[in-house]
Amino acid sequence: MTYCPYSIKIFRRLVNEKYSQAIAKKGIEDMPSHCLWIFKQLEQMSKGKSAKAGRWFSWVFGQLESIGLITNEDSRRMVRVDVKNGDE
Repeated sequence: MTYCPYSIKIFRRLVNEKYSQAIAKKGIEDMPSHCLWIFKQLEQMSKGKSAKAGRWFSWVFGQLESIGLITNEDSRRMVRVDVKNGDE
């Protein structure tokens, strides 16, 4: 089961829309690509690694907020859907 699948889906779409050249690739020198890579990693993490997934997810929130792609309220609203669905 994927950690916060609704939020990952929305965040991935936002990154792809604004940064069409981004590809899932590790490396913070290209933050949009790195965020896509993290989404891929989060999808592959098992439920047993929810603490690690939570840290990574929080880091991505901060990065997406810092580049102006989302607001704190956006991230809270999306995660509420995952929590309601039992996917956090």
